[in-house]
Amino acid sequence: MCIVAFAFLDPGLCPYKFLLISNRDEFYDRKTNCLGLIEENIYGGRDLEANGTWIAVNAKTGILGFLTNIKSTSKSNSMERNTTSRGYVVLSQLSNKSCDVNDILIQGDYEPFNAGFIDLINSDGVSITNFQDDQKTNRLDCQTGIINVVSNIPFNNDYACADFPKVALLKASLQSYLLSNLQVSNTKEFIDGLFNLLKPKMDPERTLEPLNNIFVPQIEIDNLQKRIYGTRSSTVMLLDKNNEMTMVERNYIPDGANIDIKFQIGNMTKEVLLKQNLPKPSYRVIIMHIL
Repeated sequence: MCIVAFAFLDPGLCPYKFLLISNRDEFYDRKTNCLGLIEENIYGGRDLEANGTWIAVNAKTGILGFLTNIKSTSKSNSMERNTTSRGYVVLSQLSNKSCDVNDILIQGDYEPFNAGFIDLINSDGVSITNFQDDQKTNRLDCQTGIINVVSNIPFNNDYACADFPKVALLKASLQSYLLSNLQVSNTKEFIDGLFNLLKPKMDPERTLEPLNNIFVPQIEIDNLQKRIYGTRSSTVMLLDKNNEMTMVERNYIPDGANIDIKFQIGNMTKEVLLKQNLPKPSYRVIIMHIL
């Protein structure tokens, strides 16, 4: 199951002011476009079956969006209920098709998910959790040096996934890595080190529960169709002091490509107040109206 970790960094101590690392766990045969330009100004990967995305950034507005599924057995089969693809949540916000993140909770019938939207220019963000009756819009803690990790259990300020083993492990390993490598003497080595965090050696005691690992090895989920599931790609995103974004994707499926792109993040956003009641002080979320 997918996992995302991100943090804003002190640009006085590090050449980068924001980083994000992520694993996408999915069936290997699910049709997907690798990292690239998926819509005007929007860079990310694209799920061709549902026409959505799990992680992307709008270069013009400076808004980054990501999504993880929440595993649930309490809802009926999504095919029977004709649910809306969760991948549309991120893409609709980044492409200005929805004017308020609160609309996500009422726009359609989605299977459970966590979504996050981060304003890279103003170091702010909001998370959305849609799980059974627990539908919440919360402020992300975007203080410098705070590491946020989101996986496949409901993410909110009260229960921030801290007790989920792989979440705690990735948070601790990223924190330790940054303490030792914050000055980044070699960018390639720094990026390679971040990818290593996303593919750690598997704990022998947890080989029987591969879905609970940061990196999910290839496993056969459907014995009849012989479908292979696992971590099929990893992503590293780095934003430097000049607002240049570096996105690197490594693919683990057969014939998968490794992609490295750079682009400039603009500062064309408009602020609106969330209509949701959030903890004081009032939280302002950045949405995607272009001035």
